This record gives sequence, structure tokens and C-alpha cells, in this order.
Amino acid sequence: MNNKELQKKLDEYFERLRKFANVLNVNVGDEVKDGVKTGRRAIVVYVSKKKPLTKLKAKDTLPDTIENIPIDVIELSSDYKLGDTTPSHLSPTIQKRIANGVRKNGKK
Repeated sequence: MNNKELQKKLDEYFERLRKFANVLNVNVGDEVKDGVKTGRRAIVVYVSKKKPLTKLKAKDTLPDTIENIPIDVIELSSDYKLGDTTPSHLSPTIQKRIANGVRKNGKK
């Protein structure tokens, strides 16, 4: 599926995905497994806190795929706010997953 088609699917499902508990944002991006890009495009769902499936109600569980498009769930640490790019206490793997331009504890 090309980017234009993927964006169209995201637009179609955006509001439904945003209604799940802890969802902060939804976008199109690269699927990542164990810190490594898989080469597949995905719908990326950013959440405030990832929880084990056993702790979620069925209605709060995001799907693995939508119309054969993978869903990649990324936790955004609550320690970070947009703006700062200073070194972090997070591992390099996690740092790569955080959007560019973050700041720790809201400080520049």
C-alpha cells in the first residue's frame, strides 16, 4: 500500500483509534519490532502508557491490524514534553522512538 492509500485509511479510522484509552495521537509511520524497523508501513498509535493485555478490557484493546495494515503502539514517556533534545535517561532504542524535539520535565 502506498503512502497516499495508507493516509486515506488513517483518515478513515483516525477518530475511532483516538477514542481508545490512553491514545495521544495516531499517525502513519514505519512498523518497529524490538527496536528495529520491519520495512513495513504502519498506523502508529502513540499512547501515554502501554499496559499488558491482561490489564485491559476487551473494549480498550487496540487491534493488531486494520484492513491488513499493522498497528504499531508506542508509549510516550510522561517525563518528556516537546521541545528539548538533550541527552536522556532512556535507552538509545527508546530515544529513537520518541519524536524529535522533546524536553525533559518541561524544561529547556
